[in-house]
Amino acid sequence: MVRYRGCQTMLAQLAPSHSFDFTWVSQRNTNRTTKMNRLTVCLCIMALIAFAMLSFNSPAAAHSDTDTTPPQISIVSPNDGSSVGGRVAVQFTSFDAGGIAKFEFYVDGELKQTLLPSAPRLYFMWNTSKEDRGTHELCVKAYDRAGNVGTSVSCYVNTDK
Repeated sequence: MVRYRGCQTMLAQLAPSHSFDFTWVSQRNTNRTTKMNRLTVCLCIMALIAFAMLSFNSPAAAHSDTDTTPPQISIVSPNDGSSVGGRVAVQFTSFDAGGIAKFEFYVDGELKQTLLPSAPRLYFMWNTSKEDRGTHELCVKAYDRAGNVGTSVSCYVNTDK
């Protein structure tokens, strides 16, 4: 543990684990006002800045380039609550700074189709004639290159068989 002292005042403690506590303990004069030595305060601030700069450059505190943010994805068409029939284009938008690896289309929780970003068309074609008549939940998932999964808000549509 490193301690910085000045004018018999403990100014700071910096722990090797890169966490730090700053404590100001000063002596009081006879009329109870705090004495401050400007030079000591400046030295303390300089020591804290130096510590912060060194801690960002150390291997233990290096920031990882690991992508932990899932892709953003949403269904654009069909609209929630709409009635559909026949072959329906399920269109979506997506974004991920690291790039998308694949897209998946689900109807009532069942995987129906998978698309790669290199596909000639980036929408799903859903044949509603293979589904029961009634309300169905549509969902699209996007997987980024780091393995994170983004899931759209569900879209509910009615099919007319």
